[in-house]
Amino acid sequence: MSDDQICLVVLIGIPGSGKSSFCELYSDYLSAKKCSCIHVCYDKLIPLERQAEMRGEQGCWKAEREKIVEAVEQVLKIRSGRKEVEDLNNVYADKIVGETTSGRTVILIDDNNYLPSMRYDYYQLARAYKLGFAQLHFSCDLPLAKRLNSSRAASCRVPDEVLENMSSKLEPPNPFSNKWEAFSFSLPVLESVPHNLELVESIVEAATVNPVIPVETVSEEVKEKDRVACSASLVHQADKYLRGMVNKKMGEMKSQGLNKEGMKEASHTIYNVKGEVLEDLKTGFTMLDKELVDAVTNREKGSGEKLATEIEELFKKKLIVSESK
Repeated sequence: MSDDQICLVVLIGIPGSGKSSFCELYSDYLSAKKCSCIHVCYDKLIPLERQAEMRGEQGCWKAEREKIVEAVEQVLKIRSGRKEVEDLNNVYADKIVGETTSGRTVILIDDNNYLPSMRYDYYQLARAYKLGFAQLHFSCDLPLAKRLNSSRAASCRVPDEVLENMSSKLEPPNPFSNKWEAFSFSLPVLESVPHNLELVESIVEAATVNPVIPVETVSEEVKEKDRVACSASLVHQADKYLRGMVNKKMGEMKSQGLNKEGMKEASHTIYNVKGEVLEDLKTGFTMLDKELVDAVTNREKGSGEKLATEIEELFKKKLIVSESK
């Protein structure tokens, strides 16, 4: 393994599931191995008092999250020689950059990261910089999280209603639906039972030596030449596939125990996204690969599955954008 390799590790879990405590232990473990660890702790970057204020400020959390992602990217630019420390123009980057060193590095993104859209931002960074990428889901039931949270110092406690709300909204990694979440692992949280750091390290090492490959850049001119508008027949097939995707997504939402209001909000978003995908195909705003369109039109073997995959990608991308708004 190269000494200067980097792995982005996104932590997922409700407050009280032990993410920050794990980071402290794993950081010491890495230090003993002469490896660096950058702990991007959202609770340290944004104090809990400020977080409480932000809950009433629409769009504020999203804006701050974007600044933290940008800060991590600035740190990566410094490591790659694309940026000097003196050029930093992000308040969070100033707090993170002090922890950077040379050698193999693990960057721990310590936040709830309860939606795929929040995690996808870091996957995109890993892809852009050809880094290792892994996700660790701290699987903790709500009663235990509440007990662990109550044992914290008063200034560090999170209100129970916040834990309950986060628990109802959290979407664990789903590699079957999101291929980019393939390198995700669940860590069961048990009271007084420490995590196996050697196992975690083996996961992170595997992700590090198998970095995310950047998407090959193709000029817009070439893309446009190879893409054509969809026929009414093809749009009809796309509609059929989208109905199946909507039903599957609604089933996933229901299995997560969303309440009536949550289901209503989720269904509104999902059906809006379905409509947008279809409208883009009908109007020609979204055009598909000419070879694929020809294959579907000629009913070539396997063309239906390829079309379904393409429509699924369009659906998921729009859904991620919609959820992050």
